[in-house]
Amino acid sequence: MASSNTPEKKTTKTSASERFASLTDEDVERFVEAEANQNTQRKMHSDIALMKSFLPNENETRQL
Repeated sequence: MASSNTPEKKTTKTSASERFASLTDEDVERFVEAEANQNTQRKMHSDIALMKSFLPNENETRQL
């Protein structure tokens, strides 16, 4: 049988400013850059270089 002496949970309301940290746009940008996958960045730069070498062969002179 369940005991009738179970402690009651206290519920308190907290505001969002108390619950979550305040972050600036710079904080978010630094976090995103730190978490970026190095392989993805390497692949992206490789793909851009390949595209830049291909476009002049197709008489495309606009910059990326």
